[in-house]
Amino acid sequence: MYDMIANYLNDLWLFDTQEYKWNQVMFGPNDRQPHSRSGFSFLPIAEGVILHGGYTKTYDKGKRPVGVALEDTWFLKMSVNPKEIKWEKRKKIGYAPTPARSGCSMALWTAKAQGVLFGGVSDVDKDEEQLDSVFYNDMYGYQTAGTGRWVSMNLKKKKKVGGSKKEKAKPVVTNTRRDDDEENEDEDLSENETPLATSPSVPTPEPTMQSIFATSDDPDQPPMPFQRYNAMLAVLRNTLYIVYEFRYGGIYEYGPKEYTLDDFWSIQLDKMDTFTCLRALDVTIDQNAESDEEGDEEEEDDDDEDDDENEDDKQGEEQDSDAGEEAVPVEAPPEPDPVEPPKDDKVKLRTQANEFMGSAKDTTRSAEEQISTPLPGETLAMFYARSKDYWAQTAFANSDNKGKLLRRDGFALAEERYASYKPILEEVERILAEAGLDEEEIKRVGASGGQVATSSRNRR
Repeated sequence: MYDMIANYLNDLWLFDTQEYKWNQVMFGPNDRQPHSRSGFSFLPIAEGVILHGGYTKTYDKGKRPVGVALEDTWFLKMSVNPKEIKWEKRKKIGYAPTPARSGCSMALWTAKAQGVLFGGVSDVDKDEEQLDSVFYNDMYGYQTAGTGRWVSMNLKKKKKVGGSKKEKAKPVVTNTRRDDDEENEDEDLSENETPLATSPSVPTPEPTMQSIFATSDDPDQPPMPFQRYNAMLAVLRNTLYIVYEFRYGGIYEYGPKEYTLDDFWSIQLDKMDTFTCLRALDVTIDQNAESDEEGDEEEEDDDDEDDDENEDDKQGEEQDSDAGEEAVPVEAPPEPDPVEPPKDDKVKLRTQANEFMGSAKDTTRSAEEQISTPLPGETLAMFYARSKDYWAQTAFANSDNKGKLLRRDGFALAEERYASYKPILEEVERILAEAGLDEEEIKRVGASGGQVATSSRNRR
């Protein structure tokens, strides 16, 4: 009831710049089309458009959704007559980006009739609760002439002045060419099937904080833009610019947090010798982001232990004071019978629960509404775990506290919101139970809602 399924699309629309109208391009049942996706690269050229890669999810009955990174390339052949616009699938020739990724940006190098691809991200969907991401800052070129060809674009090492000549080390290439048989198999794939990402021959290690943000004094290691996805690229003559402009410097994730980068880089594509930093990064990355949740849990455990010790001390003092006195058995008072709410209140509560279930399925709700509203099956701890950043920001706007005190203020706000929704949530859980869902299924409803509310995958 509350599971949200991402509906990936593959429709194509044209915008008339004279009449300011959108018109959908209609394809026949036998026309080839790319699989539905998001986070793809879209490169306009004189003859049409190049589409590469992207991200989608497979939904098999009885199985959990699995994210898939796509690595196919398509050419959209344009025409003045919309009925003559056609998709053509390109063979994978040359050294294509590996591993498959989404959120990689492309810009056209007109002087060489070549697209330039930078960065991107690959996701490893391990299970329902864990999604690991690896970010990139490498470059690839796509020659648009003919049927297209991928080429690698690596930085050239500076020549050392003087010294003995040494044999040049052959670069290790993780990208492998496909032979004709593999290309033919790829050509015969049905567009209704999701092309799976291939595993690289050499696994790419996940970048550490030091490898991303440390500045090296080694002249043999030139400066590089940080790993990111969804960067904004532009090519002017022979220079590629990785542009910052408000949010367009690209996005990087570290731990549970997402950072919008604001640096500005350039590189001479005809030389490929070094990147030039035109504006340094002015974003502070929280290196303790991954340990915040663990720290909170440890603090809660410490508080619980302190409470337990205090309780034990009180009990010990009471036992010492009562020692020597004859224990008099005290009859426990009878437990009161549960009081049912009046019938009018029950009807009102059931109405509120039904309204809550209807609003939970409303896709027009803002992200703030989604993250600040508890879900059926969620405990207070689950609700706070997925929304603590929101409550910390809310508390910060109304308080001068910092650190642990600020987190406590945020938790108090979350606790207050949870308490206001608790009667409605309990009624919703009763409705779900009447519909045949067991306790674990109700909890999964809440857990899945939590994942939807906190996921921030802009490339998807």
